[in-house]
Amino acid sequence: MNATKKLAISLIILIAASAFTFNALYDEKRPSGNSQNETLVFYYGSTCPHCKVVEDDLAHNDPSTTLQITQKEAWSDQANANDYINKAKTCMIYEGQITVPMLWDANSQKCFVGDQPIIDFIKPLLGK
Repeated sequence: MNATKKLAISLIILIAASAFTFNALYDEKRPSGNSQNETLVFYYGSTCPHCKVVEDDLAHNDPSTTLQITQKEAWSDQANANDYINKAKTCMIYEGQITVPMLWDANSQKCFVGDQPIIDFIKPLLGK
């Protein structure tokens, strides 16, 4: 291979690596376009009875007028499950201890696990 081809290939690799690095750094520092929607995230299981208690309480209190709570089913949706596990780990809840329902509060970086702790956390936010 001649020197010009080697230089061209090296330059292409360098540009690609730089673009990849820049993109990764940009994504990490860029505020999420839906950060308001991701402030409170409720992780649940589709047939979980404790999750149903929280869902019924939310439906009764209609938080949609004052709060935006993103709901993510974590039992059958692998992407939601992975997100859920990562959030739980930030709260020092490890895989053997992870359970639903769980509410993630991005503002305080806290997890609330169980139906009553979630309901108790949300009520003051609703002005109740």
